[in-house]
Amino acid sequence: MMSSEQVKSIVKDVHQSGVMGDNPMLILQPILNLIAFVAWIVLLVQMLSLGKNPRDITVFMLTLGCECICLLEVMQICAGLIKGNVAFALVLHYTRMLLLLGVLIKPHIAASEAGHAIIYAWAITEVCRYPYYMSPNSSICRKLRYIVPLITFPIGAVAEAYCAYLAFPLIKHRLLKSMVGMVVPTNLIGGAFVYANIAGKAQSALSPKPASAGIKTD
Repeated sequence: MMSSEQVKSIVKDVHQSGVMGDNPMLILQPILNLIAFVAWIVLLVQMLSLGKNPRDITVFMLTLGCECICLLEVMQICAGLIKGNVAFALVLHYTRMLLLLGVLIKPHIAASEAGHAIIYAWAITEVCRYPYYMSPNSSICRKLRYIVPLITFPIGAVAEAYCAYLAFPLIKHRLLKSMVGMVVPTNLIGGAFVYANIAGKAQSALSPKPASAGIKTD
């Protein structure tokens, strides 16, 4: 049986190792990552195999649930509990929630090719992102995580801007109307600067230098 001193020593080592640190979510996050990964795959299957569109209740709820998990990551980044680009994470997931709850609720927009492109871009990005968090030392996972957005980010950004443009004249609430209207310049102008950063990370991912492990949303 361990003595009290041995127990104290183990607790001290665990704390100093950073396994728990000041973030109790580090235990729950891997489970949430797996849930989100599977949910995004199911969402893709729903759309590809069953022909469902973003307005379908199953697709909508899966997307909303996955985004809620992403928001937990964003809150941890803002609190300094995990690494990540705060500004990018906030704008990215704010825009996704705005599109999901304020734009894609319009049936004809959700059923459009641009509406489909939005969900496909999000889902493919996330399906390629989560394996890196679950296996950060994998070279293949690292390449997928950083290279896939070279394709999905511009498709998603343009599709979001177009859907926001279509929804803008249909929205009566002034605040929501202005928020949706801002998606167009944010995605098209701001997105161009973000894409340069994405390209730099993709180039780095192709280099032989190993990536640092850890949960990160950027």
